Amino acid sequence: MRSSSILLIVASAVVVVLLAAAAGVYLLFFRGGGEGVAASTTLAATSTTLTVSSTTQTSALETTTTAVAAGSGGAATAMEALTEQLPQGWISKLVEDGQTAKTYWAGPLNSEWATVFVVQLAEGEGWVVTDSYPFQGGSDVPAADQEQAAYVVEDFLRAVQEDRADDAHALTIEPFALDPASASYSNGDFLSFSIDGVEPVGDGTYWVLTTEEWRYGTGTWRYRVVPTEAGWMIQDLEPR
Repeated sequence: MRSSSILLIVASAVVVVLLAAAAGVYLLFFRGGGEGVAASTTLAATSTTLTVSSTTQTSALETTTTAVAAGSGGAATAMEALTEQLPQGWISKLVEDGQTAKTYWAGPLNSEWATVFVVQLAEGEGWVVTDSYPFQGGSDVPAADQEQAAYVVEDFLRAVQEDRADDAHALTIEPFALDPASASYSNGDFLSFSIDGVEPVGDGTYWVLTTEEWRYGTGTWRYRVVPTEAGWMIQDLEPR
């Protein structure tokens, strides 16, 4: 009887040990494994979130940098770029005209041409003055106001004839600047023009008289030219 009791106790102890071991294995492989998967999922999600955030910040930085580079230092027209560099009271004359590069003579009123300016079209930036050097020669700047007024109209009509609408518009002010004719293209229809005379208005401004031959007919016009801080500008246009 005593031996049977001992054997029963031993057997019971073995069963308890086996049950405890089984429970430990369960906790280790099943529950522990589940926590490991959850932790792994959490880390992966965190890593993905950080990656997306980093990509977004980089894209924003690149966009800002591109925008700054595209708009740095350029002007909409060659004339605007040149005007920003001219001393007050100076006027200019276009002497070499290209699609992406233009050369101007510039100098003070009632004097001689003093400086040559080269203005170029930089891709993504606009027109910029890329070079300037002393003028070599003895050509005089137009001294009389009438000559300056006539020259502005001549330059305007030449720009229209050559389809340089932006350059033409840069020589105008309101109300004429609001008229589509101030920035028009000839598309080969503007054949020739002549300056027929300059008439003083009496207030320091002038009417410049022109004859213009277009493919569809010939017209006579007069341009009102006025002095401004930026030089002589065309203020109005009407038939005559």
